[in-house]
Amino acid sequence: MPPLNPEAEVYVKELRKLRYGFPLYDPDPAQSYDRVRIGDVGHVTDNGCFLRLFNVFYPEGDPINALGVPDGFVLFDEIYRRSHISQAIQPGVICSSHFRRIEGGASFNGGVIPAGLTIRLSCADQQGAALVIKRRAIREETRCGNAFRELILKNYHAWYTFAHDTLQADIRGAEDIFLVTGHILTNEWATATVVEKARNCEIRFNAGDELSPFGGASASLWGSWTSSVSLPLRFGPTSIPPQLTNVHNTALSAPASPTSSIASPISESIVDSVPNQCIFLRAFRVAARPFFLRKIKAAAEPKDENDRDLDEENHRLIAMDVGVDDDDESEDEHGSGKQRDAFEVARDYIFMVR
Repeated sequence: MPPLNPEAEVYVKELRKLRYGFPLYDPDPAQSYDRVRIGDVGHVTDNGCFLRLFNVFYPEGDPINALGVPDGFVLFDEIYRRSHISQAIQPGVICSSHFRRIEGGASFNGGVIPAGLTIRLSCADQQGAALVIKRRAIREETRCGNAFRELILKNYHAWYTFAHDTLQADIRGAEDIFLVTGHILTNEWATATVVEKARNCEIRFNAGDELSPFGGASASLWGSWTSSVSLPLRFGPTSIPPQLTNVHNTALSAPASPTSSIASPISESIVDSVPNQCIFLRAFRVAARPFFLRKIKAAAEPKDENDRDLDEENHRLIAMDVGVDDDDESEDEHGSGKQRDAFEVARDYIFMVR
């Protein structure tokens, strides 16, 4: 993918360690499309937003495939639509290990953060990330992972050609193409990212409502951030999400509306809608792994950074889960500059994803 901007890079690196999936720094599809779906083929922008190109379960001409489909496109078999839906994350805050919870954010009655609640966090390191969700987050994952793995290995080149040449998408290579196998969706969210600040930074999140929002530049209809230092503090969604369906294109039930003495048309519309804010993504992407006998030699040779093609002759292509498998590789892609010795190369071969 294109290099992430600094705050998105830190956010992804820190929350990826929680292993919910690939964290999307910008979970909101806004007006680009309705929401992330299993079977979406797309890419992640430098701002950490997933953009759909097309979906393998929908035919050419379907509104979901409004951008078109690759040459030779064949619908993915309906048998692979099987998925599992569960509750993934309770309302409150999840954060990287560098954040310490000082106050609030434990558990709430009714499955929603109550208005007036305060969550206080401190960051004890140079970098850290925190995500606050107002309502429970829902996970949906495919039950046919092997079929999706084989699908991307078979079609990645055609998909890349369609994205890069036809749609002129901002991607660097076929390894930037994602095939979505699962997601965690919610409604309202707020994020705080410590990119490069002094130690012991303290931030505070105050939950409010649209009739009495907290003031300040870092405020939304459902809450506000305050911080002891200047930080990237964000909120979503930017708009009321449309009705959501699962991979079978059937409606999902919306979370139950919380009891409140103050009701507003906007807040009730959000409560009644089902989530479309994708906070974590599960997907396959292709990656090239050198064959073992050539790996030691390759590690010692200078690398041409301009050569982004997947060399099928000298490499074995594998499908990696972007939320779990390639944590170490993602740091290299985002510029850590870490050099791997021959032992590390051999170790990677032994533990190669099969």
